[in-house]
Amino acid sequence: MQKEAVIMSPISLQMKDLDEGLRFFNQALGFKINFRFQYDDLRVIILEAGKARIEVWENGERAGIKSWPQEAADESGIGIEVPVRRLREVLKKAQDLGYEVLEDSYEPLDGIRKAVVGGPENIRIRLVERDRIKAVRNMIKRKLENLAS
Repeated sequence: MQKEAVIMSPISLQMKDLDEGLRFFNQALGFKINFRFQYDDLRVIILEAGKARIEVWENGERAGIKSWPQEAADESGIGIEVPVRRLREVLKKAQDLGYEVLEDSYEPLDGIRKAVVGGPENIRIRLVERDRIKAVRNMIKRKLENLAS
C-alpha cells in the first residue's frame, strides 16, 4: 500500500461553526483560503499555509442536513485523506490484509473518486484518486458554458 500513497493531505475537520473555524485558521493562524465549495448543501473550505492543508467542513446537523457525509470524519470530527493512484487496487489490498472498507468508492466531484477504509485503532482513512485531466476538462467546459450564458 505504501507505493500507492503519495502524501497525506488534507486533514479534514468537521466544525459545528464553520465561520468560527475559518476565523481561527485564517485570521489567527494565517491559513489562506485556497478553495470554497458546496457538497450536498454543506459549505466546505480548503485552507493552506505553506505545505499544510486543511479541509474544513460545516457540520451537517448544524446546517439541518441529515445526509452529512459520514466519510469525512470520525466521532472526533477529524478525518485523514490519503491520495492514491489506483483506488480499486488499494481497497483490495486493504481488504486482503483484513481492514474493512467502510464506504465503497463513489465520485463526489468530476475526476475525483473516494472511498473510506477503517485503519488501525478505528481510524477512518479517506482514500482519494484524482483524474486531473478529467477534472480540468470539466472545469473548462463549465467555464465555457458560463461564458456562453
